[in-house]
Amino acid sequence: MQETCVNTAWTLVISAVLSLSMAGCGATTTTEPPAVDSQRSGSSLETFGPKYNDSKPILSADGTHIVFISGRDSTDQAVALKIYKADWPQGGDPTSPTRVTSGDDLGFEQEAALSQDGQWVALVAAKDGQTDLYLQDYAGTKSPVRVTNDAAVESHPTFSPDAKLIAWVSRAADTGLSSVQLVALGDGSAAALAQQFTVTTADEDVRQVFWVPTGNSSYELATGAGAGALTYSLRTFSAADQATQATRTDWLKDLLVQTTIAPVAASANVVLVRKDLSSERVLSTKVGDAVDAPSSMLVQTEPVFAVPGTSTVTRFSDPPGYETLGAAMASDGKTAFLVTQQVYKCVGDASDSYGAALVLAPSDVSAPTRLSPRLAADGASFELVQGYCDRKRADGTVGRIDDKIADLALNAQATQTKYRLAYVTRFTTKFDENCALKSADPEIMVVDVDGDKKVIKPLSLNRAPVTDAGRGGQAACHL
Repeated sequence: MQETCVNTAWTLVISAVLSLSMAGCGATTTTEPPAVDSQRSGSSLETFGPKYNDSKPILSADGTHIVFISGRDSTDQAVALKIYKADWPQGGDPTSPTRVTSGDDLGFEQEAALSQDGQWVALVAAKDGQTDLYLQDYAGTKSPVRVTNDAAVESHPTFSPDAKLIAWVSRAADTGLSSVQLVALGDGSAAALAQQFTVTTADEDVRQVFWVPTGNSSYELATGAGAGALTYSLRTFSAADQATQATRTDWLKDLLVQTTIAPVAASANVVLVRKDLSSERVLSTKVGDAVDAPSSMLVQTEPVFAVPGTSTVTRFSDPPGYETLGAAMASDGKTAFLVTQQVYKCVGDASDSYGAALVLAPSDVSAPTRLSPRLAADGASFELVQGYCDRKRADGTVGRIDDKIADLALNAQATQTKYRLAYVTRFTTKFDENCALKSADPEIMVVDVDGDKKVIKPLSLNRAPVTDAGRGGQAACHL
C-alpha cells in the first residue's frame, strides 16, 4: 500500500521531532522511524521537516485564543520546538502567530495547555536532560514561572474548568512510576505555585489525567492507570489541599484507549478514543465505487461517549472509522465532533488511499454526517462526503477525500450550530508550477461556524502554496 508511509510519517511526525529534540538535551526516548520520501499514487511528496510543522492546537472556551506547538524556529542544522499563540476575535480572522515565551531559556517547549479563560498557558519544556512544568501568562507580560525543578518527567498538564488549578502527570526518575500532582495557581507567582500536592496513591501508576466538570463549586478529577488497558477512577474535592484525602471511585475498567481524550469543560460528557481489536468488529473498506478494495480489516480505533458515574460507554458512529484522529464534544452534549480515517480504493486507482473526514455524530448514535474540510461552491456549506470515490468538484472533475486531518480542537462553549474548531492538516492538494504535489507539512486551519455562516481560514501561514490562481493562466491542477 503506497499510502502507508504517508500516514505513518504524518501521524508520528511530532513524536519523531520530539525524539530528536529530547535526544539533543540528553533525555532517554523511544526513537521513531526516520522520515522517508512519501508517496501517493506514484507522486512524490516532500519529506517532513520540523521547520514547517505546526501541531496540537488548543482553543480557549470562547474560541478567541489559540496555542499550538511549532517547529518554525528550527534550522536545517538544529530542531527547535516552541509554543505559539494567536488571537481570534469573534467575527474576525486569526492574528499572525507569535511566541508564548520570549526567550530560549526553557529549551524544547514540547507540550502545552491553555486555561479555559484564555489567561494562562501551562507548558512542559525539556533542557539539559530535565523535563519540567512552567506557567506563563497568555498576554506575555511576565516571565514564565517554573512549577517543577527535579529529575521527574512532567507531562499532560491540564487546567481545571475554572482555571484555578493545574494537574499533571509526574514520572519518577528512580522507579519509573507516575503520579498525579496538583497545584493552585493563586496569583501565578512562584510562592503560590510552590505548595503542590500528590493526589494519587502508591498503588497507582497513572498514565492519563483530565478534569470532569461538575457544574458546581467542586472538582472532579479523572485518572487512567495501568499498563496497556487503563482503569479510570474519579476523585471529587473542593480545594487543592483536599485532593489527597478525596476518595477514589472506580469509573471505567480495563479500557484500551489511545491518547485522544476530550473532556468537555461546559458539560459532564467525555469522548474517549478506544482501540477495538475484536474479531467481531470488522470494517469493510469497500466504499463508494471502489473495486478490488483491500480486504476487510479489524477496526483500529473508534470514538466512544462516556458519562462519569456510569460504567458503560456508547459508540458514536456505525460503521466507525478505520482510525479516529481527533475527537471533541459540544457543550450541550448533543453532538460529537470527530476526525475519522478510512482506507479505500477507487476505479482507475493504481494504489489504495487513505481518506480523512470531519464527522458530526449525534450523541443518540444516529447516522453521522461526514464532511470534507472544505467549503462547497456556494461558500456557505461544507462538502458532504457521500462517497470517497464519487465526490465531484464544481468543474465536474473527480475529487478525492485525501486531506490528512487530525488534532481536532473545539472551543468548550460550542453547540451544534455555533462552534469554533482548529485542526491540523497535511494537504495533498497543494501543487507546484508543474502540478506536482509538493507540500507535505502539517499546518493548522481554523473553522468558524455560526448558524448558516461558515468560514475556513489558514492559521499557520508558514509556507504559501502555489495555487491555481498563481499559475499564470495555465490549466488548473487536479488529482
